[in-house]
Amino acid sequence: MSSDAWDASRLKLVLSDFDLERATELVTSWSVSAPTATGYRAAAEDCVAMRRYDLAARIRIAAFRAGADPYEAAYAVDALWRHTDRGEESALICAQLAAEVEEIEFKHQGDAFHRSMATQALNDLAKLARYECGELSLEECVAQPMHGIAVDAIWRRIWPAHNALQFSRAQRLAELYLVAAKPDVETTFYTIETFFVDYGGTQAALRILDGLQLSPDADLRRQALRMAMAYESGADDVFADAWARIVELQGGALGEAAQRSYASAVLFRIRTALNEGLKSAAHELCESGLRTRSSVSVAGAFELAKGFALEADDLASAVEHYELGLQAEDYPRNPFGLYSVADACAAAGRWDICYGVFERYAARLRPHYGALAPQQPIYTTASADSLPRSAVFLSGWSVGDDTFRYGLLRAHCSENDYTVMLDGRLVAMAQRAQPNWRFLPHTRVHEVGWSQFWKDRSGTPEVVDPLRCPRSTWRAAHDHGAVILQEDLLAVHAAHRMVTRYPNETPALEPEARRVNLYRQWLGEVCDGAPSIALSWRVLLQYDWTPDEIDQIQTIAGRQILIAPDLDIRRDLEGVAALARACDLVMSTGVATRDICAAAGARVYSISFGWKYADFWRRLEDGRDSIFPTLKHADPTLGREGVLDQAITMANDLCLNRHR
Repeated sequence: MSSDAWDASRLKLVLSDFDLERATELVTSWSVSAPTATGYRAAAEDCVAMRRYDLAARIRIAAFRAGADPYEAAYAVDALWRHTDRGEESALICAQLAAEVEEIEFKHQGDAFHRSMATQALNDLAKLARYECGELSLEECVAQPMHGIAVDAIWRRIWPAHNALQFSRAQRLAELYLVAAKPDVETTFYTIETFFVDYGGTQAALRILDGLQLSPDADLRRQALRMAMAYESGADDVFADAWARIVELQGGALGEAAQRSYASAVLFRIRTALNEGLKSAAHELCESGLRTRSSVSVAGAFELAKGFALEADDLASAVEHYELGLQAEDYPRNPFGLYSVADACAAAGRWDICYGVFERYAARLRPHYGALAPQQPIYTTASADSLPRSAVFLSGWSVGDDTFRYGLLRAHCSENDYTVMLDGRLVAMAQRAQPNWRFLPHTRVHEVGWSQFWKDRSGTPEVVDPLRCPRSTWRAAHDHGAVILQEDLLAVHAAHRMVTRYPNETPALEPEARRVNLYRQWLGEVCDGAPSIALSWRVLLQYDWTPDEIDQIQTIAGRQILIAPDLDIRRDLEGVAALARACDLVMSTGVATRDICAAAGARVYSISFGWKYADFWRRLEDGRDSIFPTLKHADPTLGREGVLDQAITMANDLCLNRHR
């Protein structure tokens, strides 16, 4: 390497070849021999682009200490924050570097003004770190205007936290950014819609919105957002107040953004009318919206709403409106989910529309993972045969998604060569069940901590979703030359109309036989020959319960509820699967527990009522599941009482057969 320039092309090559040790050696060597040579900043950015934040910080700190520029210390801290588990660690680094600012002779921007500004940037980054960990309040953090480097650092921290499913952390940062940066109206709305709505940030978002000084058009957008969040959180008073304000505002000429917001508000009104049984009012609002037709996307949303309004009484007509609505590429914010459209269309036999919904969603995700396998040929989901025969199967967002989508892959493509990313709690069971595939665990922040989460992703492209793509995924994708999304398999299943080449006739998850036998022995002792029925009857209670709830259920049912000893049902999913396999029957709502137990070969009855087309994209005519054959779906068209009667009959039959 020349003494007056960093060899950027060599560093890029080493970074892209997964050679973490060699990259570390190069940066360490160059930071000592030529810390301020031409290209050091570009080298730091290249390291950031491959999530080598530790090396980027090392480059910047070496340049700072060699007298390049006092601001390099602040940029180093900004790069290094992902590698600090606690705010006090980052704050300590800031303090150490700030103390060095006055001791170094700088070649550039070394006057007293820039030294003081660099020190302020470091002090503000320390405040930011302390705010992130809850040590400082928002008011304390912004009591004095923050340096621009620190303000920019806030924005750069929001997305990584959000993408790592640290929604509360991302929302705290986003609120700080809006106060510290005072961005324009568009950025403010974008920030609230992206990081607060749908992610449990209703109260903070409402507080932020209420504090904005806005024009009438922007105020209408604010009120529509308030309605959407109030609907999701059940804040009826906020919903009514926002609608009343919208009625006052919508009389004049509206800009395009305000028109979409008004349409969004009406769509939420339609949904509340349907929820309250006010079908005539819902139909009138739909017709009014369709007459307006201010844009293709708005018209499409009202076609979907019309379909929902008709669905209970006239499925065929509803599907016609769904087909029209799906011609739009996007929609104003609304409470009508496309996956439920897919279910209804499957129930009507319109598998082409069902397929289109699933493929539409998968197609929008694929470009985000292109960097994992840039030479991968384009594939379609119109047939299982068109999928890559050797690929990485990316993980999903939850253990439930991981379970049933892995089941789909196994049912359609069992003979192909795949590396499958799964929740780590499932990997050992999946490997026993499918020994010809390789299984790799993904990690989550709540499992390994913030610092380890990012270390697991060190050396991967920053443009790729960090949640699904730890370094093991990146290397496996390089070896296979292709990736498949879990979402692709929903489209494949619809394209095949639930017909699979390799039905899961053997369990997709194989719990350890020793544990299954131990639970069978325990059940034999505590049940005294009576059938054992496992219950997962509420979303929260699949993970936890309180003694009072158990006592109440036992009193109502007149039956003892047995709790398996020493079983952590949140972390020990192999234990859950083993217990389910040992039981005579599992009754569960449509949550992750249902699919884990069914994948493990347990006999499962899925309790679902309230919407009669639930799971029709995977439910065969006789109620059996098309993914896991030991799973049977309740008939949701029977309503709540009918479904529960069906469950009682199944339990009674089980008892009668046991005593014959």
